[in-house]
Amino acid sequence: MKIAQISDVQGDARTTERKLNDFVEKVNALQPDLILFAGDVITSGTKYIEQTAGILQDLRAPYGVIAAVGDHDIFAGKSKVLQALHTSGIKVLEDTTIRLSLRNTDVNLSVVTYTYGRRPDRGDLEQLPIGPGESYRLMLAHQPAQRLVGFAAERGFHLFLAGHTHGGGIAFGIPGLFLVAPATFEGPYVSGSYRLENMIISVTNGLGFTLAPVRYHAPAEITLLTLRK
Repeated sequence: MKIAQISDVQGDARTTERKLNDFVEKVNALQPDLILFAGDVITSGTKYIEQTAGILQDLRAPYGVIAAVGDHDIFAGKSKVLQALHTSGIKVLEDTTIRLSLRNTDVNLSVVTYTYGRRPDRGDLEQLPIGPGESYRLMLAHQPAQRLVGFAAERGFHLFLAGHTHGGGIAFGIPGLFLVAPATFEGPYVSGSYRLENMIISVTNGLGFTLAPVRYHAPAEITLLTLRK
């Protein structure tokens, strides 16, 4: 089963219509079974919400596109972003778990809203249904916060997906091995894959920019995950 993991599209004057269309084409060319979007449709304001969501509606996967809410989605106007994604056929989930039957395998996907403005405490997280033990457990969130990642590992999740960091934006070191970047002040999960107990953590660099139009050792990316029995 192939999952395309995307994040931080950040539609704005710099992440142009042409760049967005190219991004969608590249995602579709991977022929994923499922697309999981870790949030941040636009950078700020409401000007680019409909345009960006309208381009994202061309994403194609047999099991659809499921999204989490990102920081900038809330900054720009959460209700407008959610409506635009709904119109584009993208399912946005918050603090819930859904059951999917993917290639005859039961998968329980938990989507958590974890942003600067919404950080559920331990009690909130413990209310999250996680599905039966024999199922494959997957969590999607915007921020790869250490507390949330730790909770997912404790509860037996197999895979944790997030974005938010932009790969550090400006990073020094060797990508995939060791990076020093501003994002490391928020937590240890900045870019690429990690393992915590029996769980794999995947943090994708995303597409757009956030504060400055600069990337160094943090290239834009689409992450493709292949799950095998």
